[in-house]
Amino acid sequence: MKRLLADGRLQEIEFRIRKKSGEIRFALTSSEPIEIGGALCVLSAATDITDRKQAERALVESERRFRLMADSAPVLMWLSGPEKNITDINREWLRFTGRTQQEELGDGWTYNIHPDDKSEF
Repeated sequence: MKRLLADGRLQEIEFRIRKKSGEIRFALTSSEPIEIGGALCVLSAATDITDRKQAERALVESERRFRLMADSAPVLMWLSGPEKNITDINREWLRFTGRTQQEELGDGWTYNIHPDDKSEF
């Protein structure tokens, strides 16, 4: 309430709600003070974002597991798009090339290609 009164409005504030059942839900709310019949009131709108938060957590966990697998594999792994720009590489790739991730991403991987072979790419 103090923050609402100090700032005049709150926009897209994320918070947790515990239901009577004990279940935790997540909401995104915006609020602003309004006056009704001379009384100061608060107008708020909230959206349940629990499913989105769960999906975000699942994605983070999936990415963590993929990174662990990719960096543990004794093979060179990379991800690239149709433009042949590398978007991700594993630790073994970096160990093999002796270069940093920043040097290899994008089209940096072509540094390792012999000049006579670059016309193939």
